[in-house]
Amino acid sequence: MIAGNIQQLGKSQAELPFALYEVLRAIKDLDFSVHQDGQKEVNGVIYKTFTANTDLPEKRTPETHKDFIDVQFVISGNELAEFGCLGDLKPHVEKTEDDNYFYDRSCLELNEMKLTDGDFVIFFPWDIHSPLCHKSVSSKVRKIVAKVPVDSL
Repeated sequence: MIAGNIQQLGKSQAELPFALYEVLRAIKDLDFSVHQDGQKEVNGVIYKTFTANTDLPEKRTPETHKDFIDVQFVISGNELAEFGCLGDLKPHVEKTEDDNYFYDRSCLELNEMKLTDGDFVIFFPWDIHSPLCHKSVSSKVRKIVAKVPVDSL
């Protein structure tokens, strides 16, 4: 997992694989005042822009992906993102057609981080994650999730 803020993308370039840096650079170049919600694919990367409400962690199901790396970018709002180490845990639900693998929360020890405008986090296949959480009050978050094929690295 790698986290940062888009304002420091130039400094992050040294630590990021080229394909992930290019995705974040493309996101940074967007004009969010006119960029609409929806999904598009560019060079094999799927960009999903949406607005969602946060929820209590126990109502969110932790997940991983095998074929894609999640680059999650907060356009506006704030959320808690939970994360943890996959280790040798097995998912309790597999949706292979969507590359989604879900885990029983009671078997996990998850950490959390607060994400706000301009923050990004990159979840690799070995990072269990549960985004769009809050502690007590739901809020709206507008974000982009870019699904980057693992084999592009």
